[in-house]
Amino acid sequence: MGKCQMTIFQVNKVYHILFTVVFFFLFSYLQAGNGIEPMSQKTIYISQQTGVDEGNDGADKSKPIRTLYRAYEVANGHKNEFSKFEILLKGGETYNDFTPRKIALYGSTVSTFAFIWDIDRELTISTYGSPEKAHLYSGKHTHEEGPTQGILIISPSTQDVLVENLFFEMWEKGTIMTFHTEDVTIRNIKIDKIGPYYFPDEQVEGVYCAGVVYPKNSTRVLIEDIVMTNCHNNYENLGALHGFYCTRLNHSEIRNCYLKNVSGSAFKFRRSPANNVYVHDNECYYTGVSTQTPDQVQFGFVRYSGDEDEGCPYAPVSYT
Repeated sequence: MGKCQMTIFQVNKVYHILFTVVFFFLFSYLQAGNGIEPMSQKTIYISQQTGVDEGNDGADKSKPIRTLYRAYEVANGHKNEFSKFEILLKGGETYNDFTPRKIALYGSTVSTFAFIWDIDRELTISTYGSPEKAHLYSGKHTHEEGPTQGILIISPSTQDVLVENLFFEMWEKGTIMTFHTEDVTIRNIKIDKIGPYYFPDEQVEGVYCAGVVYPKNSTRVLIEDIVMTNCHNNYENLGALHGFYCTRLNHSEIRNCYLKNVSGSAFKFRRSPANNVYVHDNECYYTGVSTQTPDQVQFGFVRYSGDEDEGCPYAPVSYT
């Protein structure tokens, strides 16, 4: 039959070698974070009271880590192995030990956050072990380098992010912010005592809270079931505080929220791309009226604004 004839054994051996080579390169490709990501989830448990950060990844509920900073380190170190991360804080506990992360969002101005998600993977931040919310308490000033704000979701994050079941108290410049991102849900959040009014020992002038919850340059953001109370700037910046500050926010929804005693307007929509946001079933009491200065009133609970290059929102926002 000629010299090119191969036995069945030789053919099987060749296929086995080819299969091994293909499998090796495919496995290496996926491990490098390319191609189709593995559909798996890593859960990270946090307890400030009992957790230990050093040498621990928080995978065991009985051996949680201690801080949000460590949770980010773990997620970032495993981002090529998992398609989704779940960061769970022990419900009912108070968290006030934060390592601030600095980031320049507006030119050279540096902001400090307790937690920044800039990983392009799905994320859930929630609670475990108790029906009570995890209590995130800052009490830090700008001159102490914060963190003056709570959570930031920012590009390159584009996957689904859920932030829920948290209680923010005593944050000088805000609680949750999204920036150049999409597909974020913020729900079942309690917020109290936000703004420089609650930081009378601040040594830096002109510090103010623009938005207690601040979705900026983002799309497909759902905000629901927020209870927001007692949010105030100092007197000279009363009008600059807004419950929800929506800059270039589009194709989004804000619903079932309760706001009371907020010195600025409840909702602000800024610049022309801020369109197609459905706002409904919200309750607002004493917004636009400061308890510090009872004679200063901002009439209305919604504000639109623009500038020379980008005017006000052009597509009406719906309210019911």
